[in-house]
Amino acid sequence: MPANKIVMTGTAGAYGASLLFALKEAEIRERFLPEFVKGLEATSQIQVENIDDFLSEQESFTVPIGKRGVLGAFFEMGKKLKVGFDIFQEAIPLSQEVIEMCEKYDINPYRLEDRGNYLIVTSSSEDLCARFQEAGIQATVVGVQRPDKEKRIIIDAEEVTYLQRQQELELEKL
Repeated sequence: MPANKIVMTGTAGAYGASLLFALKEAEIRERFLPEFVKGLEATSQIQVENIDDFLSEQESFTVPIGKRGVLGAFFEMGKKLKVGFDIFQEAIPLSQEVIEMCEKYDINPYRLEDRGNYLIVTSSSEDLCARFQEAGIQATVVGVQRPDKEKRIIIDAEEVTYLQRQQELELEKL
C-alpha cells in the first residue's frame, strides 16, 4: 500500500511576511523596489476560503498552517496523528519576496506565521492538487507519511534533520 502524501496549499510565510511588512514598512520600502512590494502584497492575498469545498474521502487529515508556520503545522500533525513523515524542504513553495524579507531580518520562512493555507494528508495527491489548481490555488506535495514515528526534514539529497518543537514565534525575534 503506497504511503499517504502531504499536500500544502499556498506559499509558506506569506501572511507573516505581510505582518512583517506592516511592522517595518518604511524600512522595506526604502530597501526594496516598488515591484517587490507589489509582489509581496499579491502573494499574501491568495488563501483558501473554505477547505471543505476541496476535500474528498481520500483526504484523511487537514491542519491549518498558523502562528508557527508550515513546520509548526507539521509538528501539530505528527502529534495528533502519532505518525512520522518526511518533509521535502525544497518542495515547500516560497515566494522570492518572502525569502528576501526573511533573509534581511534573519527569520525562518518555514516557521513564519501563515493563514488560509493547509497541510492535507491524502492518498490521492494528484487529484487533490488538480482541484485546488482549478480554483487558482497553488497546491504542492511537500511530504510523505512514514511507517515509523520519525519526523524528518529532507533539506537536500545529502542533509537530513529532525523536526523540533518551536519555542518562540518568528516575529517575536524582532
